[in-house]
Amino acid sequence: MEDDGIKLTKALEMYIKTIYQIEMEKGSASVTDITKEMGVTAPSVTDALQRLDTLDMIKYEKYRSVNLTPDGKEKAVELVCRFDSLKEFLLLMGIDEETAHADACEIEHIVHPITIDRLTKFVDFVKSTPESPKWFGKFQSFLKKKRRARK
Repeated sequence: MEDDGIKLTKALEMYIKTIYQIEMEKGSASVTDITKEMGVTAPSVTDALQRLDTLDMIKYEKYRSVNLTPDGKEKAVELVCRFDSLKEFLLLMGIDEETAHADACEIEHIVHPITIDRLTKFVDFVKSTPESPKWFGKFQSFLKKKRRARK
């Protein structure tokens, strides 16, 4: 997914994910929608949209709505799944909701696909067992003891 030296950066991935979320809610996205959602300026959005259009991630015409292409939608779904798996893993590890959300948002852009695959399988395994595995309960007890010791 590289064209004319343009790479899909973390920032561009965030735009793809934001456009996807807006599309799911409204059917299509506008520069104004993206600006509000991401808290960035309209010129920044326009620049990113032009780069994503060059990469064939979106269909974009000035002053019109923005829609993900099939490749863009595929990338967006991948990013959402990465984020969800990472956040769920972090929550299982006893990380608070706000920190898990922020960390998952950062990590999703750099983690290797094999790592995500393994984390996802681990989360699915832990959640699918009828009872928490003994080692998982011991880990949670270990965390509680460590928290008390810090206080």
